[in-house]
Amino acid sequence: MLFNKENLPYSLAFLVSLLAFIAIKYSHLNVSFFWDESWVYAPAIQHMADAGPSILPGKVDLYLTRGHPLFFHFLGGVWLSIFGKSFVAAHSFALCISLLFAVSLFYMILKVWDAKIAFYTSAIFLFQLVFIAQSSMVLPEVLVAALSILTIYAFIMRQWSWYVLWGCLLLLTKETGIIGILACNSYAALSLIFGRSKWKELIYSCIPYLSFLLFLIVQKIEYGWFLYPDHVSMMEFNPEVIFEKIKSIFTFLFIGQGRAIFFAIAIVLSLLSYDHIKYSQLNRIQKRFLICFGIFIIGYIVFSALNFLTLRYLLVLLPLFILGAVILISCSTEGLKKLDHVVLGIAILFFAIQHEQRSPVLDINLSYLDYCPLHQELVQYLEKEIIYDQYIYTDFLNETALKEPYAGYRTNNQKFTRVNQWDKQPTEKIIVINSIESAHKKIKLKEDKKATLLKRFENGDVWFEIYKRVQ
Repeated sequence: MLFNKENLPYSLAFLVSLLAFIAIKYSHLNVSFFWDESWVYAPAIQHMADAGPSILPGKVDLYLTRGHPLFFHFLGGVWLSIFGKSFVAAHSFALCISLLFAVSLFYMILKVWDAKIAFYTSAIFLFQLVFIAQSSMVLPEVLVAALSILTIYAFIMRQWSWYVLWGCLLLLTKETGIIGILACNSYAALSLIFGRSKWKELIYSCIPYLSFLLFLIVQKIEYGWFLYPDHVSMMEFNPEVIFEKIKSIFTFLFIGQGRAIFFAIAIVLSLLSYDHIKYSQLNRIQKRFLICFGIFIIGYIVFSALNFLTLRYLLVLLPLFILGAVILISCSTEGLKKLDHVVLGIAILFFAIQHEQRSPVLDINLSYLDYCPLHQELVQYLEKEIIYDQYIYTDFLNETALKEPYAGYRTNNQKFTRVNQWDKQPTEKIIVINSIESAHKKIKLKEDKKATLLKRFENGDVWFEIYKRVQ
């Protein structure tokens, strides 16, 4: 089906876009770990490789797993056990998951819609800046996105064995996976109420909960609680905060990283062609697809607004909104001599060209390509020039780099023994600040006559400064 006469041009075009994506990502593999990679996920999968891969709680230090289900950590541990613990090996693990996600997305849309829609949606998604950034990071969001979409697709197609498999793995990857299962439960319940399905569908849709229930029981036995208390405490029910989060969600999805123009074109074209679009016919599977994923989108936005939110968590929603825009553009320009190819082709080029954005310093763009080498340079300077038992006061990410060997910044096993010992008052200390955690301290240090700037490192929007302060 992928390579029949009708689909072959689009399948080959998708393959070309996939190869272009790999070419972009190749130079990103031998880079140290950034932010949440460095203090949680990368050390966790390395510890998992050392201890022996397992999906049961207690195998890896709770500080590293944060109470999350461990399927992502399990896969990473297996991968590193085979290919070693280098930066290239770790980032290749993440990249392989991303490539499989892209292929699965193309195949799913091909089966439900057609090859043209599948190609343009997948290619535009491939060159989204957030996906380019996240695709090689040792973080679980791409796996969560892939399993969410595969689970709902299997439900839509009534492929129950696949649904149970993907659903169980989804719930064993991260707690947010429950939104995908709830979307399927909701659709099955509504279909039952309106007489369009039988109890069997609702019962099948609930089976994946068994895997999550088993995990929670083991976690309760191991730690005394079902869900990680720190995460539960982050839930927010203040209406003003929830509104601000929802605003951030829509701003990022529809305006951020150049998407405003793309979605605006889709909306304008669809309004101009409304009379044509409203008579477009959808088959049974397409209707099921739109309703089920519509429920998922609403549920995911509500869940995100109530819990701790960082923008990379929204990755799973992007291909769905891009798909909607591609469908609207395709339907709006039907019969207008390949206008949809022109518009969507320009969109691919636009996103591909502007993918190098490195500001602000976040994990949703390529700023880590500036940050990580510079941070390595800083740590190597400290290893060479600063005595290891000297008092060093610094920010969280640099403390992690200095103290956590699996963070990937230290070049030897010698330890910095006096990092952030806040209960001490040494007469001489080293202070390290940076542009993303402590820029506000720079003015104060500049005015402090007892502090001397020893070294400044700078690359793009990222900088580090080392001060020596003597009482």
